[in-house]
Amino acid sequence: MSSKIKRKGTNKERELREKLFKKGILSFRVAGSGSTRKIPALDLIVVYKNKAYGIEVKTMSKLKNVYLREEQLFKLLTISEYIEVWIAIYQRNIGWKFVKFKPLRVIPKDIIKKSMDLDQFVEYVKSKKIDSI
Repeated sequence: MSSKIKRKGTNKERELREKLFKKGILSFRVAGSGSTRKIPALDLIVVYKNKAYGIEVKTMSKLKNVYLREEQLFKLLTISEYIEVWIAIYQRNIGWKFVKFKPLRVIPKDIIKKSMDLDQFVEYVKSKKIDSI
């Protein structure tokens, strides 16, 4: 992956963090999440009232299917055993879209188009009830 593409992705991760923070949701960027480390990591960890969500950020210049490589799929599947995982997809003409992770290699563009936007995702996170201990 070229450094220009990696930088673009990193900038979008930071942009999403800022947007979430302005809407009252705290998130943390995970450094090195795109590396080939043995311990799986996501791009962002979102926290709201003791509930955590994992976010994998994808950016694209035009709306198209999102393909997950085998190692990405394994990483997301592993993390989803611990916290709820979402794919945040940014495309200039449609803005941010959020798709709840399912163990599929392909996320069709029609699903992306119909998925939650940023405001709907924020509302979803804020409306989730915390499990009692």
